[in-house]
Amino acid sequence: MTTTTILNAPQEYLDMSVEERSEIVNKCGPSGLMNEFIPNSLLGLDITESCNIHDYEFHLSQNEEDHRKVDNNFLHNMNNQIDRKKSWLNVPRKILANLYFYAVRIYSSFSRSS
Repeated sequence: MTTTTILNAPQEYLDMSVEERSEIVNKCGPSGLMNEFIPNSLLGLDITESCNIHDYEFHLSQNEEDHRKVDNNFLHNMNNQIDRKKSWLNVPRKILANLYFYAVRIYSSFSRSS
Protein backbone atom coordinates (compact mmCIF):
# COMPACT_ATOMS: atom_id res chain seq x y z
CA MET A 1 0.00 0.00 0.00
CA THR A 2 1.35 3.39 -0.99
CA THR A 3 0.34 6.55 0.79
CA THR A 4 -0.22 9.56 -1.46
CA THR A 5 -0.45 12.97 0.16
CA ILE A 6 -3.45 11.91 2.22
CA LEU A 7 -4.85 8.69 0.72
CA ASN A 8 -3.74 5.07 0.97
CA ALA A 9 -3.76 3.45 -2.46
CA PRO A 10 -1.99 0.49 -4.07
CA GLN A 11 0.95 1.53 -6.24
CA GLU A 12 -0.65 -0.31 -9.19
CA TYR A 13 -3.67 1.99 -8.90
CA LEU A 14 -1.49 5.07 -8.85
CA ASP A 15 0.41 3.83 -11.93
CA MET A 16 -2.76 3.28 -13.99
CA SER A 17 -3.89 5.73 -16.64
CA VAL A 18 -7.25 7.47 -16.33
CA GLU A 19 -8.55 5.22 -19.11
CA GLU A 20 -7.43 2.05 -17.32
CA ARG A 21 -9.00 3.21 -14.08
CA SER A 22 -12.29 4.06 -15.79
CA GLU A 23 -12.76 0.38 -16.68
CA ILE A 24 -12.87 -0.50 -12.96
CA VAL A 25 -13.91 2.54 -10.93
CA ASN A 26 -17.15 4.53 -11.01
CA LYS A 27 -16.89 7.15 -8.27
CA CYS A 28 -19.17 6.65 -5.27
CA GLY A 29 -22.01 4.17 -5.34
CA PRO A 30 -22.62 0.89 -7.14
CA SER A 31 -22.49 0.57 -10.89
CA GLY A 32 -25.67 1.19 -12.81
CA LEU A 33 -28.54 3.56 -12.20
CA MET A 34 -28.01 3.74 -8.42
CA ASN A 35 -24.65 5.41 -9.06
CA GLU A 36 -26.49 8.55 -10.17
CA PHE A 37 -28.13 8.89 -6.75
CA ILE A 38 -25.10 8.47 -4.49
CA PRO A 39 -23.28 11.78 -3.90
CA ASN A 40 -19.53 11.93 -4.57
CA SER A 41 -19.13 14.46 -1.79
CA LEU A 42 -19.74 14.81 1.91
CA LEU A 43 -21.29 18.22 2.46
CA GLY A 44 -19.15 19.81 -0.25
CA LEU A 45 -15.99 17.74 0.32
CA ASP A 46 -15.22 15.71 -2.82
CA ILE A 47 -14.48 12.09 -1.87
CA THR A 48 -14.42 10.71 -5.41
CA GLU A 49 -10.82 9.55 -5.15
CA SER A 50 -11.49 7.68 -1.89
CA CYS A 51 -14.41 5.97 -3.65
CA ASN A 52 -12.33 5.15 -6.72
CA ILE A 53 -9.53 3.63 -4.64
CA HIS A 54 -12.16 1.57 -2.84
CA ASP A 55 -13.63 0.39 -6.16
CA TYR A 56 -10.19 -0.68 -7.39
CA GLU A 57 -9.28 -2.51 -4.19
CA PHE A 58 -12.72 -4.13 -3.99
CA HIS A 59 -12.29 -5.33 -7.58
CA LEU A 60 -9.09 -7.13 -6.52
CA SER A 61 -10.37 -8.51 -3.21
CA GLN A 62 -11.03 -12.22 -3.05
CA ASN A 63 -12.48 -13.00 0.36
CA GLU A 64 -14.12 -11.59 3.47
CA GLU A 65 -10.82 -10.56 5.03
CA ASP A 66 -9.85 -8.66 1.86
CA HIS A 67 -13.27 -6.97 1.75
CA ARG A 68 -12.96 -5.88 5.37
CA LYS A 69 -9.46 -4.43 4.79
CA VAL A 70 -10.63 -2.60 1.66
CA ASP A 71 -13.68 -1.18 3.43
CA ASN A 72 -11.58 -0.08 6.43
CA ASN A 73 -9.15 1.65 4.06
CA PHE A 74 -12.11 3.43 2.46
CA LEU A 75 -13.16 4.82 5.86
CA HIS A 76 -9.54 5.70 6.65
CA ASN A 77 -9.19 7.61 3.36
CA MET A 78 -12.45 9.51 3.81
CA ASN A 79 -11.48 10.46 7.38
CA ASN A 80 -8.08 11.64 6.20
CA GLN A 81 -9.75 13.85 3.61
CA ILE A 82 -12.11 15.24 6.23
CA ASP A 83 -9.31 15.88 8.74
CA ARG A 84 -7.25 17.77 6.15
CA LYS A 85 -10.10 20.18 5.48
CA LYS A 86 -10.55 22.20 8.65
CA SER A 87 -14.25 23.03 8.87
CA TRP A 88 -17.15 23.13 11.28
CA LEU A 89 -18.72 20.57 8.91
CA ASN A 90 -16.22 17.87 9.87
CA VAL A 91 -18.42 16.26 12.53
CA PRO A 92 -21.40 15.80 10.20
CA ARG A 93 -18.99 14.73 7.42
CA LYS A 94 -17.57 12.01 9.68
CA ILE A 95 -21.09 10.82 10.42
CA LEU A 96 -21.77 10.61 6.68
CA ALA A 97 -18.41 8.87 6.10
CA ASN A 98 -19.48 6.22 8.59
CA LEU A 99 -22.79 5.81 6.76
CA TYR A 100 -20.87 5.27 3.51
CA PHE A 101 -18.61 2.78 5.31
CA TYR A 102 -21.55 0.78 6.67
CA ALA A 103 -23.21 0.84 3.25
CA VAL A 104 -20.13 -0.71 1.62
CA ARG A 105 -19.88 -3.28 4.44
CA ILE A 106 -23.48 -4.31 3.74
CA TYR A 107 -22.80 -4.36 -0.02
CA SER A 108 -19.69 -6.50 0.60
CA SER A 109 -21.75 -9.05 2.52
CA PHE A 110 -24.29 -9.29 -0.30
CA SER A 111 -21.64 -9.54 -3.01
CA ARG A 112 -20.04 -12.50 -1.23
CA SER A 113 -23.32 -14.37 -0.93
CA SER A 114 -24.22 -14.04 -4.61
